Formats: sequence, C-alpha cells, structure tokens
Amino acid sequence: YHMFPDQNAAMVLRGNILLAMGQLDLASFCVEVAAKLQSLSHPEEDGLPSISSSMKMNASSPQQQAIVHSFLEQFDYALSIMERECSFHPTAANYRMLGRLRIKAKRFDDARDAFEKCIQACQNTITDQTIELHGAYLDLSKCLIQLKRYPQAIEQLTILIKLQP
Repeated sequence: YHMFPDQNAAMVLRGNILLAMGQLDLASFCVEVAAKLQSLSHPEEDGLPSISSSMKMNASSPQQQAIVHSFLEQFDYALSIMERECSFHPTAANYRMLGRLRIKAKRFDDARDAFEKCIQACQNTITDQTIELHGAYLDLSKCLIQLKRYPQAIEQLTILIKLQP
C-alpha cells in the first residue's frame, strides 16, 4: 500500500490504524478521504448503486457507504442510502441495519418500524434467519426502552427468550 498512498484500500488501512491508536479525528479524515476516493473511482451513471454492487459486500456497497457516513456522523446521508437499499432489496439484514443506524441518529420511532419490518421479513422467508430474527427482537427491545415503553420491551424480550433453543 505504501507504493500507492492515494488508493482507497491504503486510506482505509490508515484509518483503521489511527482508530486503534485512539486518533479519532485523523481516523475520521482517512475514512472520509477513502469514501471520496471510492466515489471518484466508481461513479454511478444515475447516482444509484447497481444491482450487482448491492448484492456484494465490498467497499462500494450501500451498506459499507452507510457505515462510513454513520462513522462520520452524517446520519441523514447514511439513512438515505439504507432507505434506498431497503426499497430495492427489502431483506431482514438491510432493515436491521437501517434500524441500527436510526438508533445512532436518535430516531427511535423510525428504528422501531425498521426492526418490525426486519422481524416480518424473517418470518416471511424460507431461509434460516435466526440470527437476524434474534438480533431484531433484541434491538427492538432496546429501542422500546429508549422510548420508555417498558411493557412492550419486556414483551419483545419474552418473545426472544421463547425463540432461544
């Protein structure tokens, strides 16, 4: 990576090292530069991610972009990326990530809706979504606690306990 310091991977590596050292300002700068390098090297024609790029977890996936912008505390942009991704690919994993981003942005009512959609997506699929389902119930209960809806939070945790094998 030292031969090509302007490549995206090098900036991400630097950001990770700086983050491990506790240099949050410098790490944030590296993540921001990496995101800009990525957008310059892979411009989208219509501004929307292609289907093939959204199906893979690589540096330019919508999920990764949302994580980067969330780290930079650009919550509105991170949420818009994931909301668009959920409209194109309404999977349990996408809804759960959207809910977790909404919690970081302190939008608890919206997060609750995303976790409920995640649970619904888990129940409507034939593939095993146990991990997402358990995580969604746990995240939903945390969200309800933040909203001071304690009886509902207890109810969700009770459902989670019953689901555990």
